[in-house]
Amino acid sequence: MVKKRENPLEELQKARAESDARRKQLLERMKSQKAKPKPVSEAKAQAQGHSREKTPALDVSAVMTAARLIHLMQLESGLGEPATLNRPTLALLERFFEVLSSGVSASVLQ
Repeated sequence: MVKKRENPLEELQKARAESDARRKQLLERMKSQKAKPKPVSEAKAQAQGHSREKTPALDVSAVMTAARLIHLMQLESGLGEPATLNRPTLALLERFFEVLSSGVSASVLQ
C-alpha cells in the first residue's frame, strides 16, 4: 500500500501561518513589557540622590596646579629623568575634571 503524501505547499503555508502567529504573540508580549515602567527601589533612588549631594565642589584650578607638579620617572631602564605631564594630557585632565565638577558630559577628540 502506498501512502499519499500531503501537498508540500499546504505544509509550507501551515508552517508559515504558525510562525507568523508566534511572531505576533512575541511582539505583543514585548510591547507590553516595554510599556510597563520598571519600578525603582526607594533605597537605590535615595542612594543615588545622596551620593550627588555628598560630592564636594571640585576646584579645577587647584587640581590642575597639582597635576602640573607631578613628576614622572621612567623605571624600566634604571631611574630616568623626571618629566612633567605634556600639554595634551593636561588638557584632557582639565576637561575631565571640568566635566566631573559640572556633571555635564562632553566629547573630547584626541
